[in-house]
Amino acid sequence: MHDECYKRYRKDRYTCPICNKSMDDMSEYFSRLDQAANASQMDAMFANTRSRILCNDCGSKSIVQYRLMHHKCPRRACGSYNTRVVETMVLRPGAPEPTS
Repeated sequence: MHDECYKRYRKDRYTCPICNKSMDDMSEYFSRLDQAANASQMDAMFANTRSRILCNDCGSKSIVQYRLMHHKCPRRACGSYNTRVVETMVLRPGAPEPTS
C-alpha cells in the first residue's frame, strides 16, 4: 500500500485493510460500546433473533443475540466488536438455541 494511501486510510479506520484485524488498542472504544449496549434495551421483536458472527480479531465463529449494531465476540479472552455478521436467523418460539 502506498504511504499516502495508508495515511488517508488510517484517518477514519482502525482495521488492517488486508486481514481486517484491529490495528490499535481498542479497549477504551469497546468499553464505551459495552456501556451503550448495557444502557439500551433490545426491542422485543428481536428476542428470538440470533446472529452468526465471525470475529475479525480472534477468528472465532459464534452465535450471539442479534443487535442492530455492534455484535460483540463472546470469547472472554477477546471481547472485540470487530466482528462480521455471517448469518441472521429467527428462532421459532420454544426452539433450541443453535450451536456454532
